[in-house]
Amino acid sequence: MSESPELRLLKLRVSMARAWVRESPLGRTATMIGMFLMIYLVFGVMVISLMLLMNINPTLVISVVAAPLWMAVMWTAFKVARILVPKKTADEHEEGGIGA
Repeated sequence: MSESPELRLLKLRVSMARAWVRESPLGRTATMIGMFLMIYLVFGVMVISLMLLMNINPTLVISVVAAPLWMAVMWTAFKVARILVPKKTADEHEEGGIGA
């Protein structure tokens, strides 16, 4: 069974992001932190925008009342960042490549 065009496009975008991270002059840790923060901010803006679209007052939800929601947003952002930032290969460990 062949893949849908959307799935192929998503795989292409993930591989392009991984290639960009591999060529980054920054270390893996710095890239991981930066990628996490960018994804977290985007997810946070999306959650607040969706609340506004559903006529939910976000000032109450941003507080401690919705801590589980923000924990889920943070966990999801971390998982997505780990998918996009590749781990070191054995060659990079030996050469002192990314993040050395």
